[in-house]
Amino acid sequence: MRDKLFYLRNILNVVFILLAIGAMVGVLVCKSSTGQNICYAVALVAVIIKIIEVILRTPSMTRKTQYEQRRYHQRRNTRLSETESPE
Repeated sequence: MRDKLFYLRNILNVVFILLAIGAMVGVLVCKSSTGQNICYAVALVAVIIKIIEVILRTPSMTRKTQYEQRRYHQRRNTRLSETESPE
């Protein structure tokens, strides 16, 4: 799972970098307002791709935090000890 996300994140980073560079060069080169608007749209797509990559990188989005894991185990152990009969 981690290797697949790592590979996908690398691809998203490469796409982001290429789109960002293309948008910056386009804004500098294009003199028409239509061309600059297209470059701004490309830059917006690049930012959206970067946001997706950051979401994939954030561990709390893909797995439980240590606090959540500890609470789960505490509750589970409490339930197990309650079901055991004291003899």
